[in-house]
Parts: sequence; structure tokens; C-alpha cells
Amino acid sequence: MSNTYPAVTLAALSSIAGEIFTAQRELNSLYNQNWEVEYDSVRIRIAAVREMAEMLDELKGIHTFFGSKKDSDYAKGLEEFIDVVHFMATRTLLMYQATTNPQVDLLFIPDSEVAILDAMVGLVAAGYFFNDIVRLLAHGCSLFNVTPEHMLVAYLHKNRKNRSRALNGAASRDIDKSQEQSTYDYMYEKGFFADTAEQYNLRMNDYAKANPSVV
Repeated sequence: MSNTYPAVTLAALSSIAGEIFTAQRELNSLYNQNWEVEYDSVRIRIAAVREMAEMLDELKGIHTFFGSKKDSDYAKGLEEFIDVVHFMATRTLLMYQATTNPQVDLLFIPDSEVAILDAMVGLVAAGYFFNDIVRLLAHGCSLFNVTPEHMLVAYLHKNRKNRSRALNGAASRDIDKSQEQSTYDYMYEKGFFADTAEQYNLRMNDYAKANPSVV
């Protein structure tokens, strides 16, 4: 796991971020046709921070220093990370007001002295430029050991679930999530991942224990 990325990876993530922005615009419109006017960027940031906290709850094994440490659930953590991306993309669209998809600055190099989780927390709390969401996606790929393409598949799957919710009462919160398939299980079923969620969690926890400084 690294928090410095070659230009080719940043270019791929830039393209993926553009697709995410397009899908996020469409999803937001399903919830509220006037979202660009009526959504509040501060509340969106708070929602992103809340989702980040939920992601961290699933990753206790790699960041807690108090109490009894537990293994992390990376499969569930990935699902929560996609929720972070959902709100970060919305905030970027609100703040940046990009009518076209900008290109990432390929000369940008993340600070190698900052740990991945710490960098992610900072981005979620304060970032909203296009480069910020590209950095967030890059850190997510490293943290969950997935490719940029896998990250896009994960986002689009969660986006489809949210579209279904929007069309079935999510605005009034009258929805039932109990029958929804998890994003990791969907990707495993479709052949994007070779490991089951249980195998993936075991492998990732073993790696984190052997490399405690990776985050």
C-alpha cells in the first residue's frame, strides 16, 4: 500500500472520476431535480464525514490504539468508502460547479510523509477540488487493494442501488435495505474478485498485521 501514485494511475483515476461525476449528477437529480440549488455543501461535507466514520468503524484493526483491537472488515469498509465518494463527488460538483470534467494535474504527487488514513480524513473534511477526489480515490484503491477500474465498478454498483432507493421512497426514508446485495458480494459474483468476502478480509488483515505502518 502506497500513497504516492504514478502518472498512469492518476490518469486512470481522473477518467474514472469523470464517470463518477456524471453518474452522481444523474443520481442526485432523481432525489431532487433542484439539487444544485437546494443542496447545502456544508451538510454534504458533514454527511461525507459521517460516512468516513462508518468506514473507520469497519477498519478498527488498523487504526485503533485503545481497548481491544479487532480484525477489520475490509469488504464492509469498501461499501462505506463508496458512500464517502458519493457525498464527496456531490460536494465537488456543488463547489467546483464543473460543467465539463476537468483533468487532474499529473504533476501532483501526494505527500509521502502522510499516512493513508490520515490523508483520507483530511480530504473528506476539507477537500472539494477535482484533484482532491482523485487523491481520495487513489488512497481508497491502496487501502482496499483494488484497481481504479474495480473502484469504478464498486461505485457504479452502489450508485444503481441508490437509484433504486430513490425510485422506491428513499426521499421519505421508507425503504428496506435488508434484501440488497453488498457491493463486494456483487463484484465477487460477477468475477471481479477471486476471493470471497471472508477470504478477502483474512488476507487483508494478515497483510495489515505484517505491515503495521502501511496506513
